[in-house]
Amino acid sequence: MLSRFKSICWHLPRPSSDYVGCFPKFFERKFLKFTGIEEKRVLHLFAGKSKIGLTIDLKPENRPNIVADCHHLPLRDDLNGFDVVLADPPYNDKLAKRLYSTPQLKQKKYIHEMVRVARKGGLVVLYHIHQVSHFEGCKYLGVLTIVTRLNHVARVVTFYKKDGHYPIEYFF
Repeated sequence: MLSRFKSICWHLPRPSSDYVGCFPKFFERKFLKFTGIEEKRVLHLFAGKSKIGLTIDLKPENRPNIVADCHHLPLRDDLNGFDVVLADPPYNDKLAKRLYSTPQLKQKKYIHEMVRVARKGGLVVLYHIHQVSHFEGCKYLGVLTIVTRLNHVARVVTFYKKDGHYPIEYFF
């Protein structure tokens, strides 16, 4: 399992799909190799049209495995959670509304759900345009920066490991 690492940067080609918000080409393959996790043990939130892991998205036309709001996952929080929970949310409320016609984002809530369904010792990973400073009940491992081309915003992939102490009061 991936442990603490020094910050790194990947330079990847532009996306091979015309779906707005898709990962850069080769990201998914490199991500699985980097984490050392089998794809079947990955839960992918805000998946869009990606097919990595068990996919969850609000929009049925994206054909996710589960159509659901990532702020309220229809999954149990048991000891057999996912080895990796990866989220690629819209980066702000304006983009969520303009590009995807989805409701307001509640970062604290979807991060809570990510941690809740990850197994103890599992990775909780956020693909975003900024680094999130703290995930309750998790240990920071490192950050991966992804650049694709000139005049394009870099992406920041923040890695955390769920520890065994997840305070019950965080659920309420």
